[in-house]
Amino acid sequence: MNSVEGEVSAHGENGPKLKQGSGRVMFAAWTGNRDIKFARSMNFGRSFNSSIRVNDDIGKASQSFFNIEVAPDGNIFITWLDGRDKKTNLPGSSSIYMARSVDQGKSFGKNIKISGDICPCCRPALAFGDNGEIFISWRHVFEDHERIIVVASSLDRGKTWSKPVKVSDKGWKINGCAHSGPAMRYVGGKLFVTWYTGKNDKANLKFAFSLDKGKSFLKEKNIQGSVLDANHPNMTILGNEAWVIFQGRDPNLEGGWSRDKAWLLKISSNGNTSKPSALPVAGGGVFYPQLYKGNGGRVYAVWTDLGEGGSRVMLCRGRISS
Repeated sequence: MNSVEGEVSAHGENGPKLKQGSGRVMFAAWTGNRDIKFARSMNFGRSFNSSIRVNDDIGKASQSFFNIEVAPDGNIFITWLDGRDKKTNLPGSSSIYMARSVDQGKSFGKNIKISGDICPCCRPALAFGDNGEIFISWRHVFEDHERIIVVASSLDRGKTWSKPVKVSDKGWKINGCAHSGPAMRYVGGKLFVTWYTGKNDKANLKFAFSLDKGKSFLKEKNIQGSVLDANHPNMTILGNEAWVIFQGRDPNLEGGWSRDKAWLLKISSNGNTSKPSALPVAGGGVFYPQLYKGNGGRVYAVWTDLGEGGSRVMLCRGRISS
């Protein structure tokens, strides 16, 4: 996929991403030589066109920790953390930028700055409403190193953005980056957001939702149940529910110090959450799980399995029961 051999940088949540377009079209994005790179395939992924540079800055600033989504109208949106504004941001923070393609990935428009003072290694999240709304969520840095998940929205296809709205009243005060971004989806007129926090010296997965398209959020709650060290949530829509996959330790194994498993929970359209269930694992530790919807009621989970023999990419298949 990448035109320049050896350029790809991947670590933590800053990994390459692949998205399905309409029909036979597929889109790939990655960080290459400190830039956001993009390539498309017009033949079901058998080959990819030459890659293009998405960020339009001039200089040596670093762009990374990105996300890519395809809107219901087929437009492609990429958002990322950008280092070009160091002189105006808080020390150690980044900016968040976005670019849009309206021609199925032939080109991307001018980069649009959404905000400065962003936690520099927490990947942002993208979601789309039912009437053309676009939502972006990230971990914002406020005074005294307080980091809070926020959401901004656009009603004009990403040209202009609202001021960020806090998802929770109080955040996590830490002079460092969590390397863990939020997950977000729009389901049945509600905007769902889940994220990791180490507030009060305890790892939790938080969940909150909005009934007014991101203008305000109902009170947050923990959703990891008894799972320890829960982190790196990923969310997808299955039917009229939001399903969340994350990694964490089983409290009943090895005194709570066993290797991480993949856990799955469901959020109903009214915001109720199920108890997390562990997925089958291969014996190694689970890192950065992802969840995907298939055809015919199928669902797929993938993650990096890290064991004594090294790392492997694992696939877990399931079916949605009626």
